[in-house]
Amino acid sequence: MNIKKKRVLKRSAKAAIRKSKNGGFTNGFMRTLLKESKNEFASLMDEETQSTTTEYIDTGSLALNGLLTGDITEGIPNNKTIVFAGMEGCGKTYLVLECVKNAIDAGYIVCYFDSENAVDKDMLTERGIDVKKVMYFPVATVEEVRDQIVTIVNEYNNTKENKPKVMLILDSLGNLSTTKEIADIEGGKSKQDMTRARGIKSIFRVLSNKLARAKIPFLITNHVYEVVGSFFPQKAQSGGSGPKYAASIIITITKSKAKDKAGNVCGIYMKCKTYKNRFCKPETSVKIYLDFAIGLNKYYGLQEFGNPLLSKATRGWTLHGKAISDKQLWSLEWDEELLKHINENVKNKIAFGNKNVVSMDQIVEDEKETK
Repeated sequence: MNIKKKRVLKRSAKAAIRKSKNGGFTNGFMRTLLKESKNEFASLMDEETQSTTTEYIDTGSLALNGLLTGDITEGIPNNKTIVFAGMEGCGKTYLVLECVKNAIDAGYIVCYFDSENAVDKDMLTERGIDVKKVMYFPVATVEEVRDQIVTIVNEYNNTKENKPKVMLILDSLGNLSTTKEIADIEGGKSKQDMTRARGIKSIFRVLSNKLARAKIPFLITNHVYEVVGSFFPQKAQSGGSGPKYAASIIITITKSKAKDKAGNVCGIYMKCKTYKNRFCKPETSVKIYLDFAIGLNKYYGLQEFGNPLLSKATRGWTLHGKAISDKQLWSLEWDEELLKHINENVKNKIAFGNKNVVSMDQIVEDEKETK
C-alpha cells in the first residue's frame, strides 16, 4: 500500500472516531452552537447538571418530604429555592431549624440570615443543632441580603478544592426593609417605599442560577397577610410577585391548636399546602403535627395515604389487620413494608405524571358541585 493511500485511510479513521464520539454531524453542529454562544454554562441537555438535584435534605416529616418532591424518602432538593409562607406562629421557623439540623447531620454548613432576631445560640443548641456549623448573619434590608449572598456564592464557586456543602436560610423575607425606607425614616420622611418589591425580585433574579449551579439549597420564610379591600377573604405573601415567580417550591402553612385531655394546648397541627411546586401537583396538602414537648412528629400525616396495610376502621385504625389506637399510630416506628406501600400512594396522589388521571367527565361534575 502506497503512502498516499495510507494517509487517506488514516484521515477516514479519525473522521469515523470523531463521528462516533460526537454522535454524527447534528451533534457536532449543536456543540458548535453551544461554543459560539459564549455561555460558559450552556450544554447539551443530556449532559446538563445545573437543574439536576443530586441530594435531598430531610425535613423531619415524611409527609412533608412527600409534599415537596412526591417521595417521602427525599425532602429539600439541594439546588432549589423553597419558601415556607404563613401567618405568625404557624411553625415556619421551627420547620427551617429542623431542616438545618438534618442538613448539618448530612455534612452541610449553614448561612443563617436573620431579619427578625428569631434565633440564638441557646435555641439552636436545644434543638440539637451543632452551632459550630452555623454562620449567623443579622440583616435588615433587601440589599444587604442580596449583596452578602452574592459575595458568599462567588467565593464558594471560586474555591476549587475541599468545598463543604452549603445551605442558605433567610428568616424572614417579609421583615426585610430597604435602604431607601431606612433613609426616609431617619430623615423624617413618611413616603411609601415603592422600591421594596423590585429589590426582592432582584434577590431572585441574581441568585437563582448561581445557587442552582453551586448546588446550594435556599430556604426562605415569608409572612402572609390579609388582603385589604378584597371582595372575598384572601391572603397574600409579603414582597410582591418576586417569590411567586422565582421560587421553585412555595409551601403555605396554616395552623390549628392541639389540646390534651385537660384542654391544655400541647402543640399545633400544621396544614402544609403547595402553592407552587415543580415536582408535585399544586393545591395538594398534608397535615403534620408539632408537639411542644417532643417536637415534630416524623410519621404524622402519613395515615392519610392509607392502603390495605393501614386503614381507617369504624372505631379507630387498623394496621396489618389489627386494631391500634390514635396514640399508637402517632408514636409508632412504622415498618419498612408499610412505608414502602405508603410511598407508592404518595407518588400516585401527589407527584406529577401518575397514572390516576381524573376523567374530563369527573372534572365537569366536580366543577358543577363547586358552583
